[in-house]
Amino acid sequence: MSIKIQDEERQLLGHLIPQLRDVLVGVGPSGEVDEGMRRLFPTAHPEDVDNEAEFQASQRDRLLAVRLDRLDLVESTLSAERLTDSE
Repeated sequence: MSIKIQDEERQLLGHLIPQLRDVLVGVGPSGEVDEGMRRLFPTAHPEDVDNEAEFQASQRDRLLAVRLDRLDLVESTLSAERLTDSE
């Protein structure tokens, strides 16, 4: 697979990644999320407040860590012309 990103697009992504990171880190500890971020922190039990709170408490940090790791990877490889298989 090949993706060609123009310099302007790389610069834009370079500016957007820290903003997205700030938004992700700003998610409340009980899992309250902005409606625009709902897909990144899904509601597992919309009809059961207690089960939902338990789900968010057990999964939110893991989901956040995965998303932040992926942002770090994109940010660290933005200037690369080629990526390794692990990237």
